[in-house]
Amino acid sequence: MVIGDDFTKNTKIEIRLVERARQNNGAGRMRESSMAIIQPIELTRKSVKFLVPEHLPKGMYELRMYDGNVTEGKIVNMPKIHWIQGDDGRLSTVGGWIRIIGTCLRFTGEQPELKLVSLLAGDR
Repeated sequence: MVIGDDFTKNTKIEIRLVERARQNNGAGRMRESSMAIIQPIELTRKSVKFLVPEHLPKGMYELRMYDGNVTEGKIVNMPKIHWIQGDDGRLSTVGGWIRIIGTCLRFTGEQPELKLVSLLAGDR
C-alpha cells in the first residue's frame, strides 16, 4: 500500500526490480529491469493498494506513480540500518560480534551478508 494524496482513477502505477550488481571489489551498482504497469487492487484519494507482479522476484523495486507527467521513481524494500552495536559497544573486537537492527535486511529464505572493510589506510 502507498499512502499519498489526490490519487485518481487515472493514476498509473509502474514497477521494476532494481538489483545491486556486485563488482570484484564488493562494491555495488544498480542494475534495473524493464518497467511493468500494474493495476491497483483498491484506490482511494489517499491510498493505493496493489500487488507486486508474480514474475518479479523478491527484492528492491523502483515504483513510479503518476497522473499525467511521469515522476521520479522511489525505491521500496531498500535495506535501512537503524542501529549497530558491537561486542565492545561502538566497536567490535577480533572474534567478537556485531548486531545490526533495521528493515529489509533480508527476505524470507535468504541469508543476509555482511562485508567488513578495514578503515586503516595500510590495510587497503
